[in-house]
Amino acid sequence: MPIEMGKEEYSKRLLYFYKYGNETEFFLNKLVELFNLRFAGDIIKFDYVALYPSHKKDQINANMVNLVTKFSKVTGLPYKQILRRNKDIKPSHELKTFEEKKENLKSSIDILEIVEGKNII
Repeated sequence: MPIEMGKEEYSKRLLYFYKYGNETEFFLNKLVELFNLRFAGDIIKFDYVALYPSHKKDQINANMVNLVTKFSKVTGLPYKQILRRNKDIKPSHELKTFEEKKENLKSSIDILEIVEGKNII
């Protein structure tokens, strides 16, 4: 049975999950549900799933790693970390303009392997 909630409540729950790891099973179920809704039976077959790094150099949110590892087991889609943050960046909410945000992100991600011809989610 889907849980109905407002965007604000969902966003709050998501923030707490990202920060503290609360409700992993809830977000795993939502992620699997969304994946199946969008990609079940699709002609595109994914090679693996990857995570976008946090804003700190060489860091990935541990709660997200836990979530995507469980997602990988449920879906059979391998988890492979192919993106690396190569420098600290400022959180977007601290920046005012598009130009500041663009400059902040510029050249901050390394792709750790050749991904040409791969389908990655």
